[in-house]
Amino acid sequence: GACGGALVGVAGGVWAASGTLTLAAGEDTAIAARFTNFNSGTKINIGGVGYMATACTDEALSGRSGSKGVCITKSGTAFVITVYDESLGGGSGNAMNAASKMAEDLKSKGF
Repeated sequence: GACGGALVGVAGGVWAASGTLTLAAGEDTAIAARFTNFNSGTKINIGGVGYMATACTDEALSGRSGSKGVCITKSGTAFVITVYDESLGGGSGNAMNAASKMAEDLKSKGF
C-alpha cells in the first residue's frame, strides 16, 4: 500500500508531503531533470532511496527497490510522487493510478 506522497513544483520546492516521505536535498530538482531525460537509465532517488527505473516516459516515471516502489506523474506545474510498499498490500498499479488521478485533477485546476 501507499507509504507516502508529495507534490513538488516543476521548478523545485516541495509543496506538500505526507506519510513517511521526506525528500532529501536536491531530489526535487533531480525529478525535473529526469523528466527531460527520462530514458537515461539512472536510478530515481526519492526520500534517500535509489529506485531502479522500470517504466519512464515524458509523462510518468516509475521505479522499484525490493518490495518498495515509486510512481511520479506530472501536471503543468507540479510533480505528483507516490511511494508504496507491496508488503502492505496494493502495488505499482494502485500507486500510478493515484498519482495520475491527482495530476489530472491539478491540470483541471490550472496547475
